[in-house]
Amino acid sequence: MAILVENSAQEAMGTIKEKGNAEILEWELDELLAWTNTLNFEEYMQDWRGLACSDSSEPSKDSYSYPPRLDQHELAAVAAEDG
Repeated sequence: MAILVENSAQEAMGTIKEKGNAEILEWELDELLAWTNTLNFEEYMQDWRGLACSDSSEPSKDSYSYPPRLDQHELAAVAAEDG
């Protein structure tokens, strides 16, 4: 996982150097505007109210979480794989 993060960071820095700050900022603004234009505030509020007011704070044994929860031994094994 650490290698993927490092590679992504290097790619991002390379793109910034290649394209320049102004073009990157314009792209980021376009992405933000596209996201805000598709945002459904009523749906967001309904979901938030359900999560904040109705759902249990205890994790469900029957549902999956993202990112998945790993116990300490599983986490150590994943870290060892990344080396």
